[in-house]
Amino acid sequence: MAAARALRADDGWLTRLQSASPLATGVTGLVFAVANPKFILACVAGGVAIDALLTAPAEKAGAIGFFVVLAGSTTAAPILAHLLASRYADKGLERMRHWVQEHTAAITAVTLTAVGSLLVVVAGIPTAAADQVARLRPVVLERFDHDTVAFTEGMFVDGATLYESTGLEGKSELRELDAGTGRLRRAVPLPPAYFGEGIADAGAHLWQLTYENGVAIEWDKATLTMLREVPLDGQGWGLCRAGDRLIRSDGSAVLHIHRPDDMRETGTLAVTYNGIRVTGLNSLDCVGNRIWANVFPTDQIIEVDAVTGVVTAVVYATGLREAAWHGEAGVLNGIAHLGGPEGNGQFLVTGKYWPTLYRVRFEPATEAEIQVR
Repeated sequence: MAAARALRADDGWLTRLQSASPLATGVTGLVFAVANPKFILACVAGGVAIDALLTAPAEKAGAIGFFVVLAGSTTAAPILAHLLASRYADKGLERMRHWVQEHTAAITAVTLTAVGSLLVVVAGIPTAAADQVARLRPVVLERFDHDTVAFTEGMFVDGATLYESTGLEGKSELRELDAGTGRLRRAVPLPPAYFGEGIADAGAHLWQLTYENGVAIEWDKATLTMLREVPLDGQGWGLCRAGDRLIRSDGSAVLHIHRPDDMRETGTLAVTYNGIRVTGLNSLDCVGNRIWANVFPTDQIIEVDAVTGVVTAVVYATGLREAAWHGEAGVLNGIAHLGGPEGNGQFLVTGKYWPTLYRVRFEPATEAEIQVR
């Protein structure tokens, strides 16, 4: 659950309702228990059922709805009868109130049975729950010097070459580095008004996003010559290539799918953790059918299924930022998989203005390591 708390969810009505539901059901149960202590078990059971529905992942809601209705109805009926009878003293309602009071045990039993069945159903439905998401930590294999004036926005590795995009107006560059040493080979500036963002391989050329300039830039990879600019709707954050698709982030929970030949958008993919959307998707790197994404402004990297958008792993990398920290250092941003057999499972990672470029692999993290981070 630590990963779920750290990842930032969309601020939609469902998320706010989920956050408020435990308090709301608790207060409601207390109020009705004071009105008539005999209803306390029914109120608590109904509250548990309602809270389970509100906090359950979307894929479970339909399956548990029946039990919530059953528990809610057996809870609401005696409460409503009691309140109405007390207010209007109608004989029919008074008789109903007496009947409910005489059968409180039976009503409570039905409610608790419904809640018990609900819990069994919730426990038995397969889902991408928090305990099924791998929790990882970076293990540092090697450290390289990194330019502290580089406001890193994206990276990818092609053979022995690391391509890096840096941002900020008047300072944005496309850089070529040695992937084995981190040494800078050459750098080409962007037009002064452009704010460079993510980059991705596209064969003999590469694409570089801009933040809010409304264009994507195509470069010749061999010469680092600008070939053309194409229109780009929305913001550019991260970019990576997954087969015949380019995947773009814009800081939201939705990834945009583009064609690698002309950057035309062809679809979208929502990223979810335990049924809740994850915002702040930043720098990206595609590896097979997985997308690795920095989550702004955290020290976490998530692994995402490129087909379903479901988060399958969370990397806790606070230790890297602390080791690289200096007065101007920014957030963790920039991840590039080292391709080939020798680079399997290894990545280059860094951050904005960081003095260090790390070669790492990801290994399972203990609960203590997660809490420290």
